[in-house]
Amino acid sequence: MTSSLINITRRMARVGVSLLRGLLALGAVGLFFCVTLSSQAQSTTGTIFDIVLQDDSSGDILRFSSTTGVYQFSTSRASTVTMSGTGTTISHGCTISLQDFGWGHRVLASVDTHANRGFASMKMLSLGVTTTITARMPGNCCFELPPLPDHGVIIPLYTGPLSNLSDLSPDCDEPDLPISAACDRDSRSVRKKISIGWQRVINAKRAYPSLEVWVVIDPLNGPNASDDTIRDYNIGMCELKKAKIGVLGYVCTKHAGQSDTCCGCDDRCKNCVPVNEQKIKDDIDTWKTKYDPAPDGIFFDEMANLDGDSPDPDPMDATKFIQRVAFYTAVSDYAEMKGFKFRVGNPGALTTKAFADTVGTVIVYESAGFPSSFDYTKLAAISDSPSRFGILAYDVMQPPDRGNSAFIAAKNHVRYIYVTSDGSDGNPWDNIPCAGVPTNYLARLFARLLGDPDPPCFPPFCF
Repeated sequence: MTSSLINITRRMARVGVSLLRGLLALGAVGLFFCVTLSSQAQSTTGTIFDIVLQDDSSGDILRFSSTTGVYQFSTSRASTVTMSGTGTTISHGCTISLQDFGWGHRVLASVDTHANRGFASMKMLSLGVTTTITARMPGNCCFELPPLPDHGVIIPLYTGPLSNLSDLSPDCDEPDLPISAACDRDSRSVRKKISIGWQRVINAKRAYPSLEVWVVIDPLNGPNASDDTIRDYNIGMCELKKAKIGVLGYVCTKHAGQSDTCCGCDDRCKNCVPVNEQKIKDDIDTWKTKYDPAPDGIFFDEMANLDGDSPDPDPMDATKFIQRVAFYTAVSDYAEMKGFKFRVGNPGALTTKAFADTVGTVIVYESAGFPSSFDYTKLAAISDSPSRFGILAYDVMQPPDRGNSAFIAAKNHVRYIYVTSDGSDGNPWDNIPCAGVPTNYLARLFARLLGDPDPPCFPPFCF
């Protein structure tokens, strides 16, 4: 064994003893934690720890960042950090968890902001000791994450990411958006540019950077495509992420595998793999392993909502209902395990809490026209958080006016609202409304979701 390895081992042993001493103290007296913006802790390297778990007796503290996974454990009896590292954070509904499974240690912490519970488990492999802590926050404690805008969009971007340089946009006078060298790493796309639809979304996000924007990409009814197509999507996703746009990978579920047909195939489709739980998990694996960068989340399309997709669950077929809920629980948990933190289900209509709770957000409306008679009070049976819900409205010639009562009702109950004028051709998601002069469709939608004044023009399309 080399001297450097011996030194590393000794340092890790000292860290382990110090950590164990602190953890035993935590386990003996329970746990208190409070998270506020005003009292966020900051490390010497500039890391912001927005979650702080502090023992209410000894003062021992476990801090971690919900965005980066960087954590520190320290005791009130030491002026320096006794253990630090970088784990993986996962957000699922109201739960934020931290995991770090490394050589010689296992670190797991979880905060449920809805149930007001905190959980931590630390295992020191070299000492064979596991400490588990479960505690409830005191009623006077607060939990506050950095504020997000009240609304956002989830855009089905079902168009190719690149186009030829010679392709024109006849409906708008829009400049080409070239491919950046950073995203075209092999320089094989010199005769291509970012396609019109993708560049409209990128330009809109750049004009309204505070709006939360997600897009759903779908190369071929899911991730399975040719190597050239995957390479094009990798370039496009790189450009989207540079613009701070989140990406969801499309996965077709055929209402929990109720149909024996393939997604997007007719009876003549050859080499078709019927949709089932394993097929969906394979698609999730493909998104994770074959795309670089990988998407940030998964979009489960054609999601079952109620038993038989009827207005109400069939009480005579409870077994089938339970099986379908278990189906979506399994595939969503699998996606989370693979690192896809944001998971959206699209039943396209009202659903039950059982189905909605299998994912983070559900699309409760996908239809022509903006919903004018939607009963938003039924959403309360699922959740009182607007972030759990999304709307996809197509064939709407102009974005709803600010004073439109249906638009106001939607904004009061739903976080993700996307509206498009496309749809008269039978496919509402194969085109993005013109973002430039004279219509400013996407710009006005973004502005109205944020509560900003309508743009007189859309940079860089102003004359």
